[in-house]
Amino acid sequence: MTPASQYRRSLKARRLTRVRAAGRTGPAANKTEPRFKLMFDQLLKLITGDDAHPAETAAADQRVAVAALLVEAARMDQTFGTEERDTIARLLTQRFELSAEESAKLIETADEKLAATAQYFRFTHELNTNMTAAEKIEVIEMLWSVAYADGELDAHEDQLIRQVAGLIHVTDRDRMLARKRALGEG
Repeated sequence: MTPASQYRRSLKARRLTRVRAAGRTGPAANKTEPRFKLMFDQLLKLITGDDAHPAETAAADQRVAVAALLVEAARMDQTFGTEERDTIARLLTQRFELSAEESAKLIETADEKLAATAQYFRFTHELNTNMTAAEKIEVIEMLWSVAYADGELDAHEDQLIRQVAGLIHVTDRDRMLARKRALGEG
């Protein structure tokens, strides 16, 4: 027996000893246990109702994602004025049928989420996962409305809208048509 094969055999024996000491049997026990525990915990939450309904969670995440992108668009020109805040609140109230208090809380939550991350991926991924193409175009239209809320389009706002449109797979044509609708031209 070569030294390398002796070493492998001793490693295997030590691993098996650790598995048996932990009360598990079989060489794959320590690999599959976390997966089964996670699945069991999810089933238990679903049965007991401890966790929010997945559809409700997805809708809430979608709202936060849209609100975060709108807030980011408002911040791109280095000012987050009352016109922009009022426009965001109006758009969120209309789009998600929220009360004024709910939209204000949503804007606050989105602001906190933006402070915690420097990337748009988590927000655009949420939109890509849970929105139709028409809903994504509507989000772009909302972004244009926020960008023009203060009366002028900043180059950084335009860049953000281009970037988000690309990330959520909205074509240039649809992006520009959404801009026209936001400006009341189409």
